[in-house]
Amino acid sequence: PSGIPGKLYPIARGWRVRWTSDGRALGLGNNPARAQDDEFSQSWASLDPTSGTISTSIPGDTKLEQPKWTEGPTLDVSIPVDMTKAPKLFAKVGEMNYTIESERGVITLRASDAATPAVVVGPGVALAATAGGRYILALAPREKSGEGESPVELVVYSVSR
Repeated sequence: PSGIPGKLYPIARGWRVRWTSDGRALGLGNNPARAQDDEFSQSWASLDPTSGTISTSIPGDTKLEQPKWTEGPTLDVSIPVDMTKAPKLFAKVGEMNYTIESERGVITLRASDAATPAVVVGPGVALAATAGGRYILALAPREKSGEGESPVELVVYSVSR
């Protein structure tokens, strides 16, 4: 992947975040029925990352990928989140392998080919990525946080090729 850093879509959805296997759409889960961390979204909206268009539903033939969550930070306004580092993530496009690194609060995409320059994706720490690295789910510093709000927010970076 090369080119444009991630793009921020300021939307008020995303209790759960999924994407299609072809990477053409993001699934944004709306509020759950109960306020429990493991609750599922009751309904879904979709976001076209190319145009930024949001649809209030997902077409019936669309399959959303289910990311495997293994470990993540505790998000609580009273507990600081370590934004300096995170485990490396890996992606593959064709025969090219990529490493997604989170160091010193910056997410960087590095190709296994030393001749390909690294791409700075954006601020934060990467939590998960699609197999090809097109979408990276991350915690990023919140630009402005009010009283009772976490200083970090969940973002999805879209990396173009």
